[in-house]
Amino acid sequence: IERYYFTNLSLKDGLSQITVTCVYQDKKGFMWFGTRNGLNRYDGYKFDTYILRPGSTSSISDNHVLCIAEDSDGNLWVGTNHVLNKLELSTGRVQQYFFEEGNTKSLSNNMVLSLCSDEKGNIWVGTNSGLNRYDSSSDSFIRIGLNGVLQKNPIYGLAYKNDKLFLGTYVRGLIEYYIPEERLSELKDSPVHIRTVFVDHLDNLWTGTQDRGVFLLKKDRDSFVVYDTDKGLTNNYV
Repeated sequence: IERYYFTNLSLKDGLSQITVTCVYQDKKGFMWFGTRNGLNRYDGYKFDTYILRPGSTSSISDNHVLCIAEDSDGNLWVGTNHVLNKLELSTGRVQQYFFEEGNTKSLSNNMVLSLCSDEKGNIWVGTNSGLNRYDSSSDSFIRIGLNGVLQKNPIYGLAYKNDKLFLGTYVRGLIEYYIPEERLSELKDSPVHIRTVFVDHLDNLWTGTQDRGVFLLKKDRDSFVVYDTDKGLTNNYV
């Protein structure tokens, strides 16, 4: 039996806050931890912390970090409770994006709940009110409304695989978006109250929920397998 050993990283090691909301490993191997009080980069030895510093061009917009992703240019995208940030790792400069009344090329909502990148380098942004795709050529956003289906839906989870975007929503459950045809399909018997979505290297789809544990949809997609407290999970909030 293979054994795993865990080491705790905490405030004494330099972590800015103990409630870790998201974890991401960038292309260079650095680990990024979002917390309720700042963004942290860990190089295996020490932490560098990014927090709100009004007036600074290298400051994130809000300390409550919700999600992290990386684009094809090596920029780190950081979603927070109030604004989306693009951190240029080569310069340390931070650019902020937010909802603007009357501007349809701005974000659909300032609360950024989920982020992911696709194989073409596009950044997809799930907000408290709909889905957005970043258009690098115009430095603006395209809102993916699909006749109103996604406009009012909080999107807590995003995952990409083979031209498909998997959206974890709170009310409508798990939605598959086929990008080339801009086509939506809701997955049968999907859980609701979704908090996170992940596609593994075998193309299995994992879904974490607020109150029903983890749902696994294997590649053949016959049905979901549920892992909850009855099956050994320590808590059904994932």
